[in-house]
Amino acid sequence: MTTSWQQGDGGPGRKYFELTPAGREEFRVKATLWREFAGATVRFIGEKER
Repeated sequence: MTTSWQQGDGGPGRKYFELTPAGREEFRVKATLWREFAGATVRFIGEKER
């Protein structure tokens, strides 16, 4: 992750974060795992309601 400070518009400065290429890949992997988990959870709950 990279960071940078930028002057605020009429307020304090702000710190901005940006994912590195490795961070974007890690996010992609984790997002895929989360979607699989969420889908399994929805299917499980749906089976219990029948």
